[in-house]
Amino acid sequence: MRTYSYELKKEVVGKYFEGHAIRDLVQTYDISDGRVARRWVQRVREGGYEALTNKKQPSDKQRKNLETKAKKKELTKDEKLERQALQIELLKKLLELERG
Repeated sequence: MRTYSYELKKEVVGKYFEGHAIRDLVQTYDISDGRVARRWVQRVREGGYEALTNKKQPSDKQRKNLETKAKKKELTKDEKLERQALQIELLKKLLELERG
């Protein structure tokens, strides 16, 4: 996946707001796809030019997957206590085996 500098993104979006067509801007600035430029325009509309900085942000699908994984990792207090109790039992048995 190609990456584009902040300056290029800002220039393309600025030209778009001046009335230039996305199709022409994509050809002029050698952008891989019109959807890329449209995404930049949308980001600027929602968050200003600062939103064009190259901060990797997960997509909605990736964000949902991360949230699901985080929820699965979260243990309730009872689950934590049960896990700790099992760990203690295991350690006690190991000690017994070492002592003979």
